[in-house]
Amino acid sequence: MVILEVHARFIKVKYKSTLLSQASFLYLREIDNNLDGKNDKLSLSIEINTLDNKITELHLVLPLNYQLTTTCPLKMQSAIIYQHYFPHKRAIDLRIVGNLNIFQSSAIRCDGKGYNFYDHSVIDNEKNEYELEDIIKRYSDRNVSTHLTNVYTNIKTGNENKFNLKLMIRYPEHKIHYKPRFWQIIKWAWMQYFAVFIIISWLITRVKELYLQT
Repeated sequence: MVILEVHARFIKVKYKSTLLSQASFLYLREIDNNLDGKNDKLSLSIEINTLDNKITELHLVLPLNYQLTTTCPLKMQSAIIYQHYFPHKRAIDLRIVGNLNIFQSSAIRCDGKGYNFYDHSVIDNEKNEYELEDIIKRYSDRNVSTHLTNVYTNIKTGNENKFNLKLMIRYPEHKIHYKPRFWQIIKWAWMQYFAVFIIISWLITRVKELYLQT
């Protein structure tokens, strides 16, 4: 499901991936650059027939299925939300490059099965209307969410009756802050203390050997 809300001078049109009646082209795929089985980038291209209308605003909501494999596995439904305004010139092409990063307002609690509190759609599918204001409000209330960072844009203007949107998003490595369970603390503490014990034991043995030799 892709929601693309376009504001023209006299019209306001909302598009969904299944109802892109005025979009002549829609292309979405993920790219694995180093062939390690993990996606590194997301590429989205949309071409819209604008007819004689001048686009003044663009609002994009792209839902994502977000998963991290860590000590505390994370699975949630997140989104890429992007807004852009074209106050003056007639835009015919917008290219966006950025990084997808995770945001936490506080550390999450992790049980044995991981964290899946937000494993539900960002968009309320029970309603026929998709109000951007409601989506942003619900999304901003989350403790864990994804956002675009290091965003760079390139805009082309002209007199064509088409508008092209190209989005290239990179997936950098992410760190999750979580509250470990008791047995997780014991596990890592035991490993650390055991390593220190081996070193101390070796030093004591060496000191005894040197003492006995003297």
